[in-house]
Amino acid sequence: MKYLFYIALTFFIPLMVASQDELFYPVDVVYNEQAECYYVSNWADGAGYILKLNLQGQIIENFFDGLHFPGGMCLVGNTLYVGDNLQIWNSSDHKSYLIGIDVNTGAEVLNFEISTGGTYLDLMDADWSGNIYIGNSRNGGNDGIVHKFNIETQQLTDLVTGITKPFGVCYEK
Repeated sequence: MKYLFYIALTFFIPLMVASQDELFYPVDVVYNEQAECYYVSNWADGAGYILKLNLQGQIIENFFDGLHFPGGMCLVGNTLYVGDNLQIWNSSDHKSYLIGIDVNTGAEVLNFEISTGGTYLDLMDADWSGNIYIGNSRNGGNDGIVHKFNIETQQLTDLVTGITKPFGVCYEK
């Protein structure tokens, strides 16, 4: 019986590979009212990217790729911000970045290093004053941080430190 399981496993594993034009590990979704579409940060086949979906949830295109382990996103004006983690939890030497992407052109307009290592940028939100609030669950323990990033000045501050697993942030508008 054990050998039958291994034979079946060997047969099915190659069929389980995901491509970059499907939802495999969606992390966050943002709705763009002007374009009437959704953006979804996603991982598949060892790569991170953002998919663009129509109102029916069908994939229109692979909007942006070249990410690693994308986390949360938020839309401010015409710029889609996404957390790009070079590695996931329990890695002390991989950096995390805040990437800004122009939704009209798909061009990268910001690449800001948030942390030098031991981080995982997760869900985020923005206020009406040009600030983005980013949950950083770090190693998944009680050393999490909520960052505040000012878009105009590109200044990063730690709003809250020493909290347990801040996976999401919601700013009440």
